[in-house]
Amino acid sequence: MRAVLGLTLILVLARPAPLAAQWLVGVEGTLESVGGVSRSTQPGGASFGIHHPAWIGLRIESPGARVQWRAGVAYAAPSLALDAPEVTVIEHAGVTTVTALRAGVIVRLAQLQPGVALRVEAGPVLEWWRFESSATRLRGGGEIGLSLTVGLGGRFSGALGGFVGVTPVSPLEPADLPEGIEPRSAWRRALRGSVGLAL
Repeated sequence: MRAVLGLTLILVLARPAPLAAQWLVGVEGTLESVGGVSRSTQPGGASFGIHHPAWIGLRIESPGARVQWRAGVAYAAPSLALDAPEVTVIEHAGVTTVTALRAGVIVRLAQLQPGVALRVEAGPVLEWWRFESSATRLRGGGEIGLSLTVGLGGRFSGALGGFVGVTPVSPLEPADLPEGIEPRSAWRRALRGSVGLAL
């Protein structure tokens, strides 16, 4: 009986499905470069930043042939970096953790071939930053990017995309920074990949 149930499950998952007409759930990973965050008030002075966060998360996409909605949650434990002339000092990961909620709209720009589509994604981002010995901080921003989706067989598909975003209020506060350094907006560039299953 267990063998029959197992075979049935495999056949269901392997059966081709019209992905645009079904919910898609999956896992995603993001490599991000963050600029800004703080700046020196003196020319050529040092500044603090967030050093290349690596995110892992879950996402869900609604059904839709051309327009879809997406939502997801992601987690990272980025390092902090002190950038000074000719030297960068990186604080070990684990001092800082951040959880993000991402939502938005997906619009298919072009169907390049069966199972391959070019899409634009855009929406708001909410982040909960936790620094050692300080209260959790909520920050909001937005992002936009292009992604390429490819069918992987059966009900599985993959996506790879590049995104840019901004968080107008820095995760760092004036009390976190030494004299001569002030918070500023954080700008992001990200490479994001995901694998999803149509349900």
